[in-house]
Amino acid sequence: MSTPTHGADSGPGSYLLNRTEAARFLGVSRKTVLRFASQRRIPVSRICKKLLFRKADLEKFADSRIVPARRARTI
Repeated sequence: MSTPTHGADSGPGSYLLNRTEAARFLGVSRKTVLRFASQRRIPVSRICKKLLFRKADLEKFADSRIVPARRARTI
């Protein structure tokens, strides 16, 4: 397993993840990550033919997909 790469600014959330790491982080397949990137649902950087994803962007994407829990029915 490779370690995340640091971007130009080494601030929090600036880690760059490859497609496998991004898929593991989001809990989806590598193919799904590629589809999300091609649909521009998640931002992606292409460096030397590699797709790299900022961890902060993936966190923002995941947070935007949270569905509130339903209230339990009372009888």
